[in-house]
Amino acid sequence: MKNENVIKNQIWSLMKKLFPIHRTLINDGFDNSLKIIEDELELDIKCYKSGQKVWDWIIPNSWNVNEAYIEDKSGKRLVDFKNSNLHLSAYSEAFSGMISHEELMEHINYLPEQPTAIPYNFLYYEDGWSFNISYDSLKNFKEKEYKVHIDVDEKPGELKIAECYLPGQNDDEILFSTYLCHPSMANDNLSGVVTGVQLFKYLSKLKNRKYSYRLLIMPETIGAVTYLSNHMDKIEKIIGGFVLYSCGDSSEITYKKSYSGDSYIDQVAKYACEHYKENYDIIDYFPGGSDERQFNAPGVRLPFGAIMRTPAGKFKEYHTSKDDLAVVDKESLFDTYKFLTKIVDLFEMNQVYKNNYKGEPFFKKHNITYPTQQEGLDVSEAYNVKILASEIDGNNSLLDISNKWKISMEQLNKASKKLLDAGLIC
Repeated sequence: MKNENVIKNQIWSLMKKLFPIHRTLINDGFDNSLKIIEDELELDIKCYKSGQKVWDWIIPNSWNVNEAYIEDKSGKRLVDFKNSNLHLSAYSEAFSGMISHEELMEHINYLPEQPTAIPYNFLYYEDGWSFNISYDSLKNFKEKEYKVHIDVDEKPGELKIAECYLPGQNDDEILFSTYLCHPSMANDNLSGVVTGVQLFKYLSKLKNRKYSYRLLIMPETIGAVTYLSNHMDKIEKIIGGFVLYSCGDSSEITYKKSYSGDSYIDQVAKYACEHYKENYDIIDYFPGGSDERQFNAPGVRLPFGAIMRTPAGKFKEYHTSKDDLAVVDKESLFDTYKFLTKIVDLFEMNQVYKNNYKGEPFFKKHNITYPTQQEGLDVSEAYNVKILASEIDGNNSLLDISNKWKISMEQLNKASKKLLDAGLIC
């Protein structure tokens, strides 16, 4: 329990440090956030210059906000970026001048259905500018003219992708991806970042890893496209992976399947849901959500699932100022983290063994206890060994055998060690 509390506090501490920072695709806030994460996990920062063509996309410029506000004629500030970094839509153009009420309203976004929430908007690949305000604050706009001032620095920069690579006994790789580009929103998606970081702290301490593991922290969409277009040579080593987002709310775990729906990573995730969670939801792939779109896309077709709690867009605070630290909690973040550790444990436990015998082994010769009960399913350790000895043939994995006989992977993994020690399997 003490160790669990330490982990919960580590996850929550990182969440609180990152939450106030203004981030977008490429900006100082994104870079500063990576520096904070580097205090927790060793990262390799890969840089890609603005203007680079990445498949059908172009890497945009960096964009930083110096100042942005709307004032009435008396100089009273009705909207100020300093009060909320959601007030200015990301990648808005610089502007300064007096405009009419009618024209201003064409540049204002709000949510009548959530009157106290500030919406999150962006103009990544568009011209123009806009502000985002709460619907309730519209009543403050009573005059005919307003001063609008937007001072931003948009210039060539570098898109940054943080990578943590943990080599295993073989080059077969399982990839985890999450995104950091949203400003001051907790569930979408600091929750995915902090649980991913904690997972790789766990993996870094795992001895004799069978698989290699890679974590990518990047801006959503353009980051995944950039990484894939520059590293297609690595695809053949990737078994599959998971995108992590919306990991901190109080809903049950949701697993979104890969494009094929029945890949190895889907089987492992399904097993983890069924055996480690009382409540869960498994949904089919669709071309929405987050970067699972890029990994499953034509020309790539990596089997990628998504692990979340409430899916993006399905919780009412999504893409608003209400997605704050009150939406997430320590227990939910820790629960998602624990679920992720179960998934990697399953990958590490699962194995296809070959038999070094023909027929049924003479168990006593190898100092292996023979089961005394042979009618029905006896889940004793001895019977588990007998089941394994009958199933292992170089084709059936422990996961296959577990699903067939309803014996847990942990029990089968333990039983397999007896056969290994006896030299009966390899």
